[in-house]
Amino acid sequence: MRALADVHETSGYPTNWPVDPAQWLTPTDIACAWVATTTAMPVAGHVILRRPDDGLPGPRAVEVSRLFVAPAARRQGVAQALLDQAIDWATASGLDLVLEVTDELRAARALYEQAGFQLTRTMVAGWTAPGGQPVTLHRYVRPRARLQVVLVARPLEVAVVFPDGGVVSGGGPLLGVDSGVVVPGWP
Repeated sequence: MRALADVHETSGYPTNWPVDPAQWLTPTDIACAWVATTTAMPVAGHVILRRPDDGLPGPRAVEVSRLFVAPAARRQGVAQALLDQAIDWATASGLDLVLEVTDELRAARALYEQAGFQLTRTMVAGWTAPGGQPVTLHRYVRPRARLQVVLVARPLEVAVVFPDGGVVSGGGPLLGVDSGVVVPGWP
């Protein structure tokens, strides 16, 4: 709890201190969780993946939640390592990642954007800051890697489009895309 309290005191995360910090760190809907440690700190950082609440993508997604790094462990790659672990797990599990982050946490937003998360919505939270002020939330999504089969007409040809944009085709020229199809069963 000390690491979370230090984060709250220095960074204002979480925005509202939880009534039961232990329960806040270990909600019942955890899909997976990681704690970063160093030789000097038993808890240098923490992240969980949760089954999403209503309003977030369905059963093929998990929510990045409770990601924090103790102030003494910052600028050492701990947040990136935790986020990479979450991304790797979600990718291996064939799941999209979603998250919500407050407007004030600009460094966190930059980390997520650099990791391939895409801003999908900005809204006012259904809860307020300790002083009663409204809180602006940004919702991000990082889609799981997908292979797409693109059907090309005249002549008929199939190309596979990889998540990084690379294309492998049957050898002929790609004349124009008629449709893009995500193949069921592919990650």
